Amino acid sequence: MKKILYIFIFSLSTNLFSQKLSLLEKFNDCILPIGASLQLTSGTEQFSIAPNTDDVTTNSNCALIYNSTDRKNPVKRKFSYKSNSFELIAGQTYYTSFYLKFTNPRNGVIRVLEKGTSLVMSLNASSFNGLVTSNLFSPSIGDKGVYYVVEYESVGNDAGTQIIIDDFFVGHANDVCAKSIDLVLDQDCKSGVGIPTFVPINNACISNLQNTYWYHYTATESGLVEVKVNADYNVVATVFEGTCSALIQLACDDDDEFGFTGEQMEINVQSGKTYYVRLSQKTNSYGKPIGTHCVSVHKKSNPKIIPVHDLCSSKQNININGSCINGTNLNARTEGPAPSYNTRSKSDIWYSFRPTSTKPLEIISHSNFAEVMTLYTGTCAALQEVKVEDLGNHLIFENPKIGTEYILQVSGYFATLEGNLCVEVIEKSATIPANDNCATPQKISLNQSCQKTQIFGGTKSSIKPSCVVYNAADLWYSFNTGAENNIALLIDAGFSYSWALYTGTCANLNEVYCGDSQDPCDGPIKVNGLIPNTTYLLQIVANSNLIKVNEGEICVRVDELSKTSNFTPLNLSLSTECLHGVLTRVSYNTAGGKGKINYYGPSATDVFFNGSVIEAFIEDEVNVETSSLLSQIVLSS
Repeated sequence: MKKILYIFIFSLSTNLFSQKLSLLEKFNDCILPIGASLQLTSGTEQFSIAPNTDDVTTNSNCALIYNSTDRKNPVKRKFSYKSNSFELIAGQTYYTSFYLKFTNPRNGVIRVLEKGTSLVMSLNASSFNGLVTSNLFSPSIGDKGVYYVVEYESVGNDAGTQIIIDDFFVGHANDVCAKSIDLVLDQDCKSGVGIPTFVPINNACISNLQNTYWYHYTATESGLVEVKVNADYNVVATVFEGTCSALIQLACDDDDEFGFTGEQMEINVQSGKTYYVRLSQKTNSYGKPIGTHCVSVHKKSNPKIIPVHDLCSSKQNININGSCINGTNLNARTEGPAPSYNTRSKSDIWYSFRPTSTKPLEIISHSNFAEVMTLYTGTCAALQEVKVEDLGNHLIFENPKIGTEYILQVSGYFATLEGNLCVEVIEKSATIPANDNCATPQKISLNQSCQKTQIFGGTKSSIKPSCVVYNAADLWYSFNTGAENNIALLIDAGFSYSWALYTGTCANLNEVYCGDSQDPCDGPIKVNGLIPNTTYLLQIVANSNLIKVNEGEICVRVDELSKTSNFTPLNLSLSTECLHGVLTRVSYNTAGGKGKINYYGPSATDVFFNGSVIEAFIEDEVNVETSSLLSQIVLSS
């Protein structure tokens, strides 16, 4: 198996006198960075900027790539990549690093040279897989026009050699508070890299943190500012005031606990005071432990709006059978307790209601995000969990007590899942469905729209198909195959189920097929080898091993397979176009799905600056959704 080598260039930008004091070349634009160049000394082959299909780095876009496949070419080859130039500050220690895949080199060697002459590192192992960092030097005086050269040389045929270089990064160290990097209000974010030196933090605000990267901001005016950290690894941000020898913690942010995008904190600052920002890598958790980050400070006119029913004590009353109540969990804090089905739920908001009858209740969230609904009794100080729904936007509560206060918590399924909702509570009648028994199936005509019904109120069946362990509530359908012997079965259900297909009569059933739930987003279930002009009975059985059964709508459709078009899952892809080296424009492509596709995201005229996180999603006419997230850090020229 081919191994992968990483060499990491560790860089930070310090904004002194508008100097360019760091270098970060990610090659995401798939073009040569402004100021950089490719140089050919011997032979005819050299580096190219090409798509990185190996995805060995923090992004899967383009990289600096070389592949040698000509086994008959004995000619010596030597070529190099020259980076953009930058400046070094006197008295600062610098690191250099970059991702490198170096596979199967026969006669080749890779060198990294400062200013094209001073050797920084040399690699000629048969294959290498690791992360290398180089501690450079502390210049006694400033040094302008510094650049780096990555050079490859082979004395002869090197067929099989593969080189991938990405995220070339240079800058001075800020691993301790005394070396913190200056942040300037409302300027572009400062780039940095988290590298795995595995140094634990003694005074961490949360557990499992290692390594530190420091920044500071000296307030020029009093007021509210936002400290924003974009990161492609799992980062925790902490803000202090005071001095490096006597730091006072003001805030610790791990809202994005799974490391999807980064952190944002609002801080009230006083003119003349210095505030320190410490970034740390989160380990033993979801998300990558290393990667790049970008830090900025921006002035804010108003603080972010916290939902009025953000705390249980300020819960909002719901009138049963009344109109739904609009709300949001955007910027909501997490009060807890966490739902028993999902302990990673975040950003919760609160409601309450009192039943006036013993009729079953359906709680519907109408949310545009993945949420968890948890029902409690008791008081806010002593909540007792009654029921949880984490698989859909409705919860069925079958045995309410008249006059009892029920407290509803709606939370995001995990950190960063926030959005809008409209909560309602309605009474339901537990009417037994008409097709609850085998003897009264719902008839389905081929190639017609699906027939919708509720399984709520269904009774436990005495007929158990072979792939089901326990008897449970079920629904029955019948259809005739006509001239067809292959069908496409589409079951769109709001609950987990199994299905079975029979011939014969209810008193003498002959099982033909038995299977489990299939997501309708994956297309219909294909059933082959049926008998033409034959009536089949279809049984849909709610999975009884789950706590939440008999709680959703179901819509069943049967089509002749020969008249069913090929199904392609809904897919969205985003791509970027670099503008002048400092801006990015986004375009998108969709595939699959059914009918009209609605796109929600940046338009063709929107542009993004350094550190922007670009997100979009699409939805087809049957409400199937998919999304795409692109973390784009654009380099300034």
